[in-house]
Amino acid sequence: MVLRKTFSALANQPQLQTAAQKYGLQLGAQHIVGGTNISEAIERVQALNAYEIDASLNYLGEFVTSEQQAVEAKDAICAVIDHIVEANAQAHISVKLTQLGLLLDVDFCYDNVRDIVEHAATQNVFVTIDAENANTLAITLDIVEELQKVFDNVGTVVQAYLHDAPAIAERFQ
Repeated sequence: MVLRKTFSALANQPQLQTAAQKYGLQLGAQHIVGGTNISEAIERVQALNAYEIDASLNYLGEFVTSEQQAVEAKDAICAVIDHIVEANAQAHISVKLTQLGLLLDVDFCYDNVRDIVEHAATQNVFVTIDAENANTLAITLDIVEELQKVFDNVGTVVQAYLHDAPAIAERFQ
């Protein structure tokens, strides 16, 4: 529990986020990152698909600090969706709301994620919204719930270590 809280606190430090983006692959992330560009990632997905394994793609980057960064992330995520479809890959897209501006403005973030979910719906791609941490959990779940009123191609992933994870899972059954 202490280690989880420590790592959670460290993950929210801007200097460490910058270092992780710059050096993460060299420090071991290459084992879990499917590629440094969409072509590499799609190749990895197709390799998994050959074994009848579906994949989840995530355009990395979270805790954006400007609306411009959030819009760029939204556009990049929509492009990943297009690549999934063009490659006929069996994959869905996973997004983090802090990457789409959640910490800047909730309505702005909602508009961004809604654009992604709507675009994905037209392409028959499922969108998973990550419940990132306790500080943003409630609003993330509320946004997912709102989106599910309109779209059937959206869901969430909840960290199993949360004490109320079973209740959250039940909420979205």
